[in-house]
Amino acid sequence: MFKNFIEKLRNSDESVKTRWLIGLSAVAMIIVVSFWLVYLNYSIKTAGDSENQKSEIGFWRIFKTGLKVAGSSIKNNIKNFASKIAGERTVIMEQ
Repeated sequence: MFKNFIEKLRNSDESVKTRWLIGLSAVAMIIVVSFWLVYLNYSIKTAGDSENQKSEIGFWRIFKTGLKVAGSSIKNNIKNFASKIAGERTVIMEQ
């Protein structure tokens, strides 16, 4: 059944493919955002329940630290990718 659907989609027009792409992307986005909202709601409730914490770490501090970690990871990945590209294109000439 799924294979038949894929074959039918492959043989259809570009407009039909585009509609399916947009529709399935919207559904995936809604699922991800809903899971994120459920998690956010859960984390806010647990933060509110633990009022007797001595050291309270704020949302923005955690968010900022996460962005730093993600940024450095992306930066390292770009450097590695660039070095691979440069390494593959290097020509060594011997005399």
